[in-house]
Amino acid sequence: SDAEQGPTVPVIYTADAQKVHIQYIDGETDKLLRQDDLDGYTDETIPYSTAEGIKKFEGDGYELFKDNFPAGEKFDNDDKTNQT
Repeated sequence: SDAEQGPTVPVIYTADAQKVHIQYIDGETDKLLRQDDLDGYTDETIPYSTAEGIKKFEGDGYELFKDNFPAGEKFDNDDKTNQT
């Protein structure tokens, strides 16, 4: 049946500004070796690759234990806490 529908109400969505901290940490000392800060918006893909940083630290004699930054990671929707 063609039931009448009410008026259409447009909903405008604005993505929130977000910040992420990419950290390289010495697994033995927990010392922060480097931090890269990036700005973006909720649900955008974070434009970052750890490949260059890992290569640099391996060149300095470090051995990669774990890379917790997945390719395609997105900015979250938490305005109160920066992603790390």
